[in-house]
Amino acid sequence: MSSSLQAYIFALLLSLSSLGFGAESEGLKNLEHAQHLELAQPKGSKSLLKFGVIADMQFYDPLKYGNKAVKGKASDRRSRHYLKTPDRLREAIGKFKKHHTAFAFNLGDLIDRGFESYDIPLEIMEESDLEWHHVLGNHEYSVEDEEKPLVLGRLGMPAPYYQFVAESANMRFVVLNANEYSTLAFPKDTERYEESKALKKMFKAKYKKSGADDPWCVPEGISGALGASQLEFLRGALEEAELLNQQVLIMSHQPADWIWDYHALMDTVRPFRKNIIAFMSGHLHTGDEDILEGIPSISLKAMFESPENAFTIGKVYANRLELHEYGRQKFEGKKSLTLYFSPNVSSATQHP
Repeated sequence: MSSSLQAYIFALLLSLSSLGFGAESEGLKNLEHAQHLELAQPKGSKSLLKFGVIADMQFYDPLKYGNKAVKGKASDRRSRHYLKTPDRLREAIGKFKKHHTAFAFNLGDLIDRGFESYDIPLEIMEESDLEWHHVLGNHEYSVEDEEKPLVLGRLGMPAPYYQFVAESANMRFVVLNANEYSTLAFPKDTERYEESKALKKMFKAKYKKSGADDPWCVPEGISGALGASQLEFLRGALEEAELLNQQVLIMSHQPADWIWDYHALMDTVRPFRKNIIAFMSGHLHTGDEDILEGIPSISLKAMFESPENAFTIGKVYANRLELHEYGRQKFEGKKSLTLYFSPNVSSATQHP
């Protein structure tokens, strides 16, 4: 185990011992109490930026794998529409282009399994002429060990985690990789796999000893840890956003409270809460809305799960972000969710 990872583990243990387990998590019924969040749609003003979002497309052809992926609960087999997702992606792209979105996000799990499964969705995305930004999910690594190092390049990603600023809205998008330490993302004969296995064991033991159940996914391989370097990157991005008076949307495939080093993540973001609009993720196929220490956490529904499509368009205004839902995407039965910016942080000057 590297000396840097040992130092990080030591710092985490100190942090976990000083913090209570079970961070604030009130659920959808109390979403309206979150900082700058309301279940309402204000009128007026012109949007500064529009962007599209899809989550959990999970394309693959079961016949190529002997139909193995349809095992399990009968309800799951009926609800998962792997082969319909190319047409659903085309439908989402059509809507994105109709609304003149500046770019679109894939929040991860573009495929269900098999490296060749990337071919069809990526071809559709390339032909769309939209600017796509990808997030790494756990299913990105449901490929052969020797293919795992090729995933980043296949998606054309600049790095496993990155950031960019949409100047028209003075908004910063920070994309995190919750698989930076993961027992799925690395070949089993690598040092990073062994480090990931050690971290997973440590977190599992620590949470079990505390009697806590958050994040309850720690024993599972379907999430992972951010690690010290990525948290330092995040802190730097937030410090710059604070200096430049920018709104920040933090995106990851797994929800923030599913990440192994969740408490270290919250230690990092806590001083910058006024700049953070929300955490946005996929992974939870039925979707979820929560509040994490005053920060909204929005998990979008899976495109492949259920007979109906699911995707989102975000519209940024001078004082708010509106999330408009399509298909089965709904918040408390409504098709839009409005997140208001902190009064101390403004978006770009309203266009005439």
